[in-house]
Amino acid sequence: MIKSLRHEYGNKGQGHRNNPLIPFVLIIVLAAAIFTFYNLGTPPVELDNRLCPKTGARGATILLLDTSDPLTSKHKEELGRLAKLISSEDSDKHESDDGNSFRIDVGELFVVYELRQDPGSPELLIEVCRPQKSPSSRTWRDDIRQGSRFAKKEWESFEKALENLFPQSGGKPQPSSPILETIAVISARHAPGKRGNREFETHLIIFSDMMQNTDLLSHYRTYPEAKAVRQVAPDLLTDLTGVSVSLFFLKRTDPQNPKLQDKKHYYWWTELVMEQGGKIINQEIL
Repeated sequence: MIKSLRHEYGNKGQGHRNNPLIPFVLIIVLAAAIFTFYNLGTPPVELDNRLCPKTGARGATILLLDTSDPLTSKHKEELGRLAKLISSEDSDKHESDDGNSFRIDVGELFVVYELRQDPGSPELLIEVCRPQKSPSSRTWRDDIRQGSRFAKKEWESFEKALENLFPQSGGKPQPSSPILETIAVISARHAPGKRGNREFETHLIIFSDMMQNTDLLSHYRTYPEAKAVRQVAPDLLTDLTGVSVSLFFLKRTDPQNPKLQDKKHYYWWTELVMEQGGKIINQEIL
């Protein structure tokens, strides 16, 4: 009798050990535990009032907008095109026609300055970081990490900031155009420089007719070659080491000076950026 009971219960125990579903169930439970721990155990990145990570922005795109002469309808249209490239929601960086990237990444700072007569005080129009994702591209996994209500609020703040990309006045004629002086001020604020963090990527975009016009140097008068500026007017130069530069030349119609924005002027800026340690990645005439 005892022997038969041992035989019966022994077979049942053996059956449990040989059940093929047990390893499969254990794998599912383990995978679910790891997934839950990863998602719930990874808190959302804390942001400051600019929507930037409190640990610091991961890079910067700076746009200098020159309205010392009013923007034409075409220029405003091109500025709108640039704004779409910068704020693109594509998962990969959106590229211009020649393959150069303009889309700002998550956690990257986007700053827009408007040129002013006082180069030390350019008008700050936008200073905001790109949040994680737009509401339309979020998944249920994203909602686990951060509630959709908070994400929507962040994205709306980002979109609202981008509305300031277009100056209210559209610009008005100004007696001077301190482009070089303003670039020096902006680069001192945002560019890494020779001694800075080279992993911090900086992209400087200049949307301007590129007609420098101050007492130190004016493109409306005879001006030195790019390589001679360091000797003639060293205060106009800055350190653009590690900075990628995109130049958008706004073509102006000046019947009295039709050749001011000629080929020489175009390549003068190319050489001057290189003289300061910068790298031209995009150059267009609009």
